[in-house]
Amino acid sequence: MLGQDYEPIEYVVVDGGSVDDTLSIVRGFGGRVRLITDPDRGQSDAIARGFAATAGDFITYLNADDTLASDAISALAAALEQHPEAPAAYGAAVNVDEFGRTIAPYPTRPFDRGRLARECFISQPATLIRRSAYEAIGGIDRRLEYAMDYDLWFRLNAESPMVYVERELAFSRLHAASKTMARRAEVYHEIFTVVRKNCGFVPYEWTAGYATYLLDHSERIAALRNRSPLIALLALGVGLWANPAKPVGYLGDWFAYRRHRRPA
Repeated sequence: MLGQDYEPIEYVVVDGGSVDDTLSIVRGFGGRVRLITDPDRGQSDAIARGFAATAGDFITYLNADDTLASDAISALAAALEQHPEAPAAYGAAVNVDEFGRTIAPYPTRPFDRGRLARECFISQPATLIRRSAYEAIGGIDRRLEYAMDYDLWFRLNAESPMVYVERELAFSRLHAASKTMARRAEVYHEIFTVVRKNCGFVPYEWTAGYATYLLDHSERIAALRNRSPLIALLALGVGLWANPAKPVGYLGDWFAYRRHRRPA
């Protein structure tokens, strides 16, 4: 992050009580990085406190093991300057393992609010948010632990869409010990809550992903390629459970997806 070619940038590290070498490493950067060490109430609270400690027009955050291309901030800032109506900008990203080896490109795509309900195609490390838009929606939801970024994308785009920069700008690290990988069931439950709140119901793509995870811990993309009747049946049960207020709507989505996506 410190190698960005965009200036000026305020760097803030929010540490809620780490037991590794984080504090000594950060202090080694001297005045370039501001350190906040007060206890926080979780990741969302730490992010909100970090944003509140800065004054720039654009804001973003990185988790501990994600990285950026050296021109990521300048590319995203240029996109926001060219599109003053956009609440945020995002670029393409790559998923890498704990050693930095490429796993696969993150499935980013040009912004489509309807599609956003069915997949989170925005990779958080590859984003830059306009502060005024962030503040207008009341900031990040501090109650969320896993899908706080997904919730932000829905709320930020209520009036105007985010702008897409079709370049690889970030590297998102995935490994068994990361929070979103180690706690997949909790992640899915929170995604269901976020999608219901912002879209009214949880669509087939998410319920099929959870169904596949329950069966063999496969990732969501495997679910959408899996045409087995067992996945479909389990997704039906998951979907009715996830959509207690709109069971008929979910049934319609389930039938439409199965009809449209069935093998030739």
